[in-house]
Amino acid sequence: MHDSIIDNLDQYTADQLANYIRQGVVTLEELRKEGLDVNIRHEIEDLLENNPDEEDWQHACDLNTIEAYQDYLDKYPEGEHRSDARHKLQSLQAAQTTQKKEEDDGEVYSRIDKNDIKALEEFIKNNPKNKYRFEARKLINRLATRNRLSGVELIQRIIQQFDPDEISEKIEELISSQEASEDDLIKVFQNDHNILPADVVCELDRVLDFRALPNIGIDDAFIAQLEEIASFSRPEEKERKLKSPLSDIDYEKIPPLKSIPDGFTEIYFWGVPASGKTCAVGSIMSTMTNGRGVKSVMPFTDSQGSSYMMPLASSFREDKVCILPPRTKVEETFEMRYQITDDDNKEHGLAFIDLSGELFECMHLSRAQGKENLTPKQQKALTVLEDILVNNRSKNPKIHFFVIEYGSENNRYKGLSQNELLLSCLNYLDDKSILKDNTIGAYLIITKADKAGDADIGKYIDKHYSGFYSGLTQRMTKWGINTRKGRSQVKRFPFSIGDVCFQKWCLYDSEWTQYIIEEIKTRSYGMETGFIGKFKSVARK
Repeated sequence: MHDSIIDNLDQYTADQLANYIRQGVVTLEELRKEGLDVNIRHEIEDLLENNPDEEDWQHACDLNTIEAYQDYLDKYPEGEHRSDARHKLQSLQAAQTTQKKEEDDGEVYSRIDKNDIKALEEFIKNNPKNKYRFEARKLINRLATRNRLSGVELIQRIIQQFDPDEISEKIEELISSQEASEDDLIKVFQNDHNILPADVVCELDRVLDFRALPNIGIDDAFIAQLEEIASFSRPEEKERKLKSPLSDIDYEKIPPLKSIPDGFTEIYFWGVPASGKTCAVGSIMSTMTNGRGVKSVMPFTDSQGSSYMMPLASSFREDKVCILPPRTKVEETFEMRYQITDDDNKEHGLAFIDLSGELFECMHLSRAQGKENLTPKQQKALTVLEDILVNNRSKNPKIHFFVIEYGSENNRYKGLSQNELLLSCLNYLDDKSILKDNTIGAYLIITKADKAGDADIGKYIDKHYSGFYSGLTQRMTKWGINTRKGRSQVKRFPFSIGDVCFQKWCLYDSEWTQYIIEEIKTRSYGMETGFIGKFKSVARK
């Protein structure tokens, strides 16, 4: 081609020669030496300077189509961007082929009955390379499971497998497809009134008649709450109705606890997350505040946790549906002080300390890998604990309640059972000599004891928590605490806050709480009233 151009130079236009130069077939200098006409040379120079190759390439890139890149290659088979153009052309052609196959796959799959196992199996057999064969296999497994499970079991499976914000929609789909029924859903609630939170139950109003729930033992007061919330049109109204007063507290403004003032009996509540510990603390303070078990009660508003204390102490009343308090966060430990007057007119200064449940993980990890390897929040939580019970430990008498949730022996918290966390806590308390000095009582509170029915709580503890209970008893005996005839008696208090429903609400019953209050009054220091008593009380404040 090169020689033909040189030999027949006068037969080519400026455009043709410029293209050959761009393609590298010939150079402008070679053409000039062969006697190229000056005017044609100037025209070629202008064409090369304008560089239509570059302009056409940019145009092809802007269009980004198979046709555009093919046009560029046809025009510039040896063009500057020919390699990129071929690559983009091949990519688009491959994508087009894939898309066409997907469309064909989808067309074939769309004709299959998705509720027919045999049809799905036949589809997989006849279309071994179809993109949707894996989805068909999942459907077969799902249908086989549905055929094997009852409607109740299918609903329970959804509750176990999906996030709370997806559950109501999934249950509706199940009932709409007639794989489960409203009666199945009612049976689920009959088996467990707390299987779903109140906000999710409210969203089921399209497939569940709330008026049927009293027939399975759910109190009318809870039904009234559901109906009221379901009637709200705005989400913020529902949220406000379901929110605990403790949710409005600005926890960032609560100073970290450093020490406990002298002159009080310190009462510590230990419990793993979700053990019911905070409910136990709140019910004790609420019952006293409501005048049950004491003649009078006065809160100390300068308590470190005063902003937490007041709404917690008003959480439980027997004349209304109560909203359960939320779980405390990892770094939150609250000190709440009261002065109560008992039936003998003795005044008791009490400092309730609600310890965060996540402290159990902190204590476990601290012993396993060192405090320096904890997260900043975990270190902060452990520092508060060590400040009040080790570094700045008062000489006040101390009572320790260890809270255990009935029926949760198989639950895991970050891979650890409740029993394992309790044993780790006991060893940590040993390491720091926390129980040894000034302790005047140690007890177990077994929450949700109403679930036990006629079962023996003592036998339950011996079966599932014997290591912790015997370890605590041995330490109390060794240090002469709670002793009777030379052996410590670690009393076990069955406890319930009453009828709890939908994980959020309860009809409070103070009966269980009053036994604990009586023990606190018996164990704590009581100061006589009158002139001397008032003088000592002022001094304590």
